Amino acid sequence: MIKHSILDDDLGQVNNQIIAIHTDIEDFRLCYAINKALGLNLSRTDHDLCFNDSPASFSWFIWHDEKQFCTWNLVANRFQMDAFIEDSGSLFDNQTPVTQLIYLIPDVEKVNYFLAIEEEGSVIDVPQLVTQLHDLPQVLTAYTVESKPIKSKINLIFS
Repeated sequence: MIKHSILDDDLGQVNNQIIAIHTDIEDFRLCYAINKALGLNLSRTDHDLCFNDSPASFSWFIWHDEKQFCTWNLVANRFQMDAFIEDSGSLFDNQTPVTQLIYLIPDVEKVNYFLAIEEEGSVIDVPQLVTQLHDLPQVLTAYTVESKPIKSKINLIFS
């Protein structure tokens, strides 16, 4: 199984950039808007990003740009799970529905999505890219994220 990382800690010559995106739209709508605005070809993977110790699954879109020798990843930071809490204080079996949010990177829980670029030879103009994302009407804000201060960055290494 090949491990896939959007971090640059021990990957040799690969230069990685991570952009945080704040938006209220669904993952497929954001992917479409990014593809259209940036000329990308992101598509959803066959499987979502999952971890063995969690019931959460995070949507994952990827594109390998053969011309510029880079890989683009769009990964959701949130998973919304509906659960029920047993109300044992009554005569009847009552279950109260609650919505639980699980985060891929809990350190930055206000971020909805991460756009990560793995550059293997080309240089992407990240400030220009952030400006283009800001111009999308669906995006509230976007900015680069430094991977060093993220405590749970192991979640950004997946296969």
